[in-house]
Amino acid sequence: EGKTNIMSNATLTLCDDFPGGLLRAQVIASVTPPRDVFIVYVDGEAETQVVNLNDWAPRVEIELEPGSHRVDFSYQYNPFRVDPLPLSPATREGAVWIDNVEIETRTTDSS
Repeated sequence: EGKTNIMSNATLTLCDDFPGGLLRAQVIASVTPPRDVFIVYVDGEAETQVVNLNDWAPRVEIELEPGSHRVDFSYQYNPFRVDPLPLSPATREGAVWIDNVEIETRTTDSS
């Protein structure tokens, strides 16, 4: 445990011709800082963080501009390198589940 820092990402890459739109996903983030966190990054910038959620959340929604993007769904264990770590709450599972990921793209008016 201790000073160990572990990160696990699931990555979604969108191409240059992406027209822009809304990214939606449902998550369970059974994580508790400082022990672990779940952060969604877009192009390296933190867009949202979900913690202490042990049931399916309302959808995470992130607006994406047109063009290429890299979206990282990131589970991080001991991101603050706390040593020693506090006791883990009984409800914490130390895991993240991601489901129903979808992108609603913008439509363009061709008139």
